[in-house]
Amino acid sequence: MFHIGVDIGGTFTDCVLVARHPAIAEVAVVGVPDPVMGERVCAVAVPRQGQSLALGTLREWAGTRLADYKLPAELVILSALPRNASGKVIKQQLTAQLAEQLGTRSPSAPART
Repeated sequence: MFHIGVDIGGTFTDCVLVARHPAIAEVAVVGVPDPVMGERVCAVAVPRQGQSLALGTLREWAGTRLADYKLPAELVILSALPRNASGKVIKQQLTAQLAEQLGTRSPSAPART
């Protein structure tokens, strides 16, 4: 994903958030289109049972572990992440779903007419 012209490796951010945040069971970090920044960082999280998560508290917690430009600008909570037959998260499907949900257009998706 590209944010303000910088290539941000989502995998590192995924690992920091899921491996250490006490309320996150699973997470995928993807870029969602932004007209000014190119893309903005969006964390899609599945919370641990009985836990809740808010963007402000996630950003505060992650701010001591990640560079500012890698902090999520969006947080979407799902009950499960989309996966392929081998169990990998399908980030392309997730990005398209989020673009639709957030009212933006995925860079690879055709414009609506």
